[in-house]
Amino acid sequence: MKSTKVFLPVLKGKISFVVDKGRHWSIVEHLLLDALVKREWSTNGLAEHGRLPRRVVIEALVRLMRAGWVELSVAAEVNFRATEIGKVAVSHSELPKLPDLQKRPTNYVLDMVCGEIFRNKDLMRQSEQEIRKSLEGQSSVWVKPLSWHSQVEVNEALQVLLDPDETFVSGQPGGIYRRWVTVVVRGGRIVSGLPETRSLDKLRQVVLDAAEEADSKSDFTFEPNYAYELERMQPPEAAVHSIDFKLQDLVLGGKAHQETLLRLLETAKTHVFIHSTFISASRVLDLLPAINKAVERGVHIRIFWGQNEDPDDLASTRSAIAELRKNLQIQALAERLTFQSSSTGSHSKLLLADAGPSGEYVAVVGSCNWLTSGFASYEASVVLRDPKIVDEVVRCFGRLVCMHDGLWSELAGDFVLISQRLQSAQTATPIGEGSIIAGAQHNELVLRARDDAKKFIILASHRLGVAAGPGILAPLQRAAAESAQLSVEVFYCRRTAPVRGSDERRLTQEATSLGVSLKPVHSPRVHAKLLVWDDDNAVITSLNWLSADQTHSSNLGEIGVHLRVPGVGQHIAEHLRAEIASAAER
Repeated sequence: MKSTKVFLPVLKGKISFVVDKGRHWSIVEHLLLDALVKREWSTNGLAEHGRLPRRVVIEALVRLMRAGWVELSVAAEVNFRATEIGKVAVSHSELPKLPDLQKRPTNYVLDMVCGEIFRNKDLMRQSEQEIRKSLEGQSSVWVKPLSWHSQVEVNEALQVLLDPDETFVSGQPGGIYRRWVTVVVRGGRIVSGLPETRSLDKLRQVVLDAAEEADSKSDFTFEPNYAYELERMQPPEAAVHSIDFKLQDLVLGGKAHQETLLRLLETAKTHVFIHSTFISASRVLDLLPAINKAVERGVHIRIFWGQNEDPDDLASTRSAIAELRKNLQIQALAERLTFQSSSTGSHSKLLLADAGPSGEYVAVVGSCNWLTSGFASYEASVVLRDPKIVDEVVRCFGRLVCMHDGLWSELAGDFVLISQRLQSAQTATPIGEGSIIAGAQHNELVLRARDDAKKFIILASHRLGVAAGPGILAPLQRAAAESAQLSVEVFYCRRTAPVRGSDERRLTQEATSLGVSLKPVHSPRVHAKLLVWDDDNAVITSLNWLSADQTHSSNLGEIGVHLRVPGVGQHIAEHLRAEIASAAER
């Protein structure tokens, strides 16, 4: 029976971890220590009293003695008793974990077809040159990578790379190399090359499809069906968090955004992370007094930048960073003010800082390009304080900074540690729900507004483009047509190519005839990207609803928040309408 070799593209890399080694204490160990605090016991006595196997008791005592919490008491017979520090340890609700820091060099392999991560031992890898030398004319199938850039959630990667008794402390990236994994297919079955201990259904199907399509071709490049890419790139259903939220944490209008950024710089304790779509050297220099004060307090400010629809703006960002790095005032802050060298590829606008009253991390998500804005446009963002939803923003940052560095970057470890801190943080009494939304998840929310709205829908976007018709206006027009009581308003600032003036007029007329008010708003200049319906639903995001098609987008290309909080939709609607009315009167 003929065999076919299918070669899968992978990245091979190395991380030097420092881990805290050791499992957490069990409830049995806690109870045994508690018993030894109250009186001395023999191993037989503990086993009989606790109805436990003697072996379990001995293993637990050995661990407790290594911790220094239990000691021998030799009198008529050998007994055990708690030490003074053992008496302190048992008073905690959980026994404190003892630090055992160990260095852990780790090699990993990242599949570039479906994004699966493996330990080094799971896959055999070779360079393309090595493989071609060994083929000697045999037929081969090379699976084309969807991209050589990775987008991996680092917390999920650690679950694969670390053992259950290891806790991440730090990590330093090593080199990254392009390699290929040989998978052998015979008789429509994979006989070697992929670990049998993992399901890997999508990856296995790609291999089988490649082998079937190759047939008798001698040197064939297989490009996976685009459906695999869509499935991979679309994020899962957004996680819903019960959150505490106050309407004061809505940031509406240009001045409010300037105040929010300055306040975070003023109150941050150790870290400020800024993701702005692009960067203006003059705007960064305008912020320099606030940046200097933060740095004097020991704050480290890290600046990231991303994708923009205008290639000229992208080039200007690179020029701005080069100009800033030559500035003597910026150079003086080099250790505490850092600029990411490469684009993250994202259009999102994010802030993250430990700026809470006691150093809690807060995140800001929305429409403002923090490092180019003159804060004169109408913007919309939201300050998030609940640790569960802030943790999601942290994980987004972690994925963004790894995209161009294989799996791991030096910053990835910082975000893992912040995430660990947020996971153990106390939460306030929730009053509503919130979800971080990304990429194609935005589309679902337009349909939800169409189906659920009873009183009003308001959508605001900076640009009007070709994506407006089928993806946005059509569902809103349907909602308006099905309910005469429903008010549907769509605001934008300007049209964008290839939409012309005649197209703009046609879209406006069609929308009006179907019950949707489609209006350009130049004063205030609308840069907000939002969708609100009825009193309690609001989506605040970086997505230009009317010009950016998210159907085939990277799932971190756009990031926003869906809030289901009493009064949030009504508050935003009233504020936006009031700003438009006030500007019209001036």
